[in-house]
Formats: sequence, structure tokens, C-alpha cells
Amino acid sequence: MSNNEIMVNEKTMNGLQRLIGIFISPKKVFESLKQKPNILMPMIVLPLVGLLYYLLFWGIYEIQLIHIIEEQSAKLNIVLTQENLAMQLTFSKIITLVGVVLGILIAFLLSALFYYIAAKIVKTKLSYKKSLSIVTHTGLIGLLSWIIMIVVTATTGEMFIEAPITSLASLLPETMSSTFIYGVCKIIEVFSIWSTCLAAFGLMIIGNLTKKQAVIIVIIGFAISALISGVSVLIT
Repeated sequence: MSNNEIMVNEKTMNGLQRLIGIFISPKKVFESLKQKPNILMPMIVLPLVGLLYYLLFWGIYEIQLIHIIEEQSAKLNIVLTQENLAMQLTFSKIITLVGVVLGILIAFLLSALFYYIAAKIVKTKLSYKKSLSIVTHTGLIGLLSWIIMIVVTATTGEMFIEAPITSLASLLPETMSSTFIYGVCKIIEVFSIWSTCLAAFGLMIIGNLTKKQAVIIVIIGFAISALISGVSVLIT
């Protein structure tokens, strides 16, 4: 075995090591991903944890969902029959479960594409797979948000369907839940900021970007995400 191969093996981490390492030693994780990009573990773990949250508190979710459907029907002056309620409830449940998985995966793919294109613009070599490995592993920081929501929901009996409890949106009055500002605030939370900072660090290590380039790219990416979130609230 050559010295280069030994160096690669020393820097390569398995899935569990990366899962723990992204919280306590992100530099080692990014060095490992630079040698051997890997996306499978986070792309499985995060959607599963999102699904787990809803499945654990399915009864609470169903009650809150019925309340939301009844409120929306009342606002639109629609007579809600039991058949219509059952149909909307089933449809909403399916959309929620599929949306949790697809929402996380699509966010990963689009964010990675943005970083990939941005790296090309500043003329640094960053493959799409490496970009995706940065996005998925920094996304693991979001596990802490899910864990907090699980604990709070188990304690209070209240689910957080519209926005994470760790976001600024959770501090806004319910009357603002359909505003652009509310959508923007949904993105602004401690763990998304932490993840964004790590993404800049990852771009520097894996993509060989300068600190200035990495910071500008992740700030633009965060701003775009906030804008999309704000507009999506207005649309829905």
C-alpha cells in the first residue's frame, strides 16, 4: 500500500463517525468527504427522523390537522361534511408524509446544485457529488431541531406543523402565519445558521474556496432559501 493510500484511509470515516463528527469535529468529516464523497447516510437518516416525528405523535397530528381543515373551511364559507373531512384528512396525511421525505431530499439536491454552480462561477473544482456531500452532512445539524421538537411535543402535546419551535417564526403571532415575513422567519433558526456556517467551512476544505468566496456563496444561498420560503407561504 502506498503512502497516499494510507493517508486516504486514515482520513476516511464511516457513517457513524461522520454523524457524530459533524457536531464535534466537522473538519475531520470534511477532510474525509474530500477524499471519499458520501451522501447515503444523511439522505437516509434525516428523512427517517422527520417521518418518525409524525408517526410518534400521529394522534396529536390528526387532531391539529382536523382543526386546520375546519378553520380553512370556515374562512372560505364551505360546509364541511364528514365525508369531505375524511377525504381531506387522508389526502393531507399522505401529502405530509411524502412531503417530509421529498422536501428534505429536494432541498438537498437544489442546495448542492447551487453550490456546484457557484463554485464553477468562481472557477474552483467542486464536483456535484462533493457539493451534495457538504449539503447532506451539514444538514445533519437539523437533527437537533427534530429532537427538540420531539421532546417538546411529548411534553406539551403540541405539534409544530407550520414551523420549527427553534425558528423565529415560532415567536410570531398566529395572525402572521400567512405572511411573507413568517415564511422568511421559518428559515431563520439556530440550527440552520449553524448548518450554513458549516457549509462555508466545507466549501473551503472540500472545494478549496477562499473564506470570502465561501461566506458570500452560503449567505446568498441562505437568502434565496428565505425568499423561497416567504413566497411559498404567500402562495399556499
